[in-house]
Amino acid sequence: MEATDLDLHDFYLCYMLIVQGAKNVISACRESKVRQLIYNSSADIIFDGLHDICNRDESLPCNWRFEDTLSDVKAQAEALILFANNIDGLLTCALRPSNVFGPGDTQLIPFLLDLAKSGWAKFIIGSGENVSDFTYAENVIHAHICAAEALDSQMISVAGKAFFITNLEPIKFWEFVSVILDGLGYQRPLIKLPASILQHVLLAVKWMHEKLGSRKYNHFMLTHFFYLASHTRTFNCTAAQKHIGYSPVVSLEVSVA
Repeated sequence: MEATDLDLHDFYLCYMLIVQGAKNVISACRESKVRQLIYNSSADIIFDGLHDICNRDESLPCNWRFEDTLSDVKAQAEALILFANNIDGLLTCALRPSNVFGPGDTQLIPFLLDLAKSGWAKFIIGSGENVSDFTYAENVIHAHICAAEALDSQMISVAGKAFFITNLEPIKFWEFVSVILDGLGYQRPLIKLPASILQHVLLAVKWMHEKLGSRKYNHFMLTHFFYLASHTRTFNCTAAQKHIGYSPVVSLEVSVA
């Protein structure tokens, strides 16, 4: 089940699927004497929706006050996976990719396409100068392979740790959006709107969702996109490069072609 399939206002459902699911996987690994467990987490878990993140590394902690349910339960699941390290011979680590897109993407690019079809993609939220890190799906797969190999050979520096994963090519968020939409045959965003105006729109959508039960708009995706689109979020991947030997196998230029 994808994040977009969940009712993200149903905390219990999200908790059972993601947090309890992680507990079940850990138990199964221990019972079956599995030696390695690599969790696909998310860079979203250290983002509070309020402050920019500029080239920060894994020393930046989770604030545990999340704007959305999904980041909350993902952070809990990651903590469980890392805590389970070196229990009954199980070695664990977590990867935190940022803004994953590519084959199998059911969130970022499909959401941009929906915005374009509805006419909203012509707007830029804020100044348009905020920078973001993106990660092509194939690079995430490659990072998992690197982590598995590293757990075998460099257990001390990898086991029990989390690592940011990106394409190592920070780009202005709206430049990335423009390239994607242009490639899909849609107009590039040109009209700048103050972020404060969009916040009022989001509050109205949230009210319709909670009070009227409206499902016309996906409040979770709108809110998530708003925060991504109006903040700088770049991550330092030095630890992943050094300890698991990660480097992207597909460049940003090739991945958006």
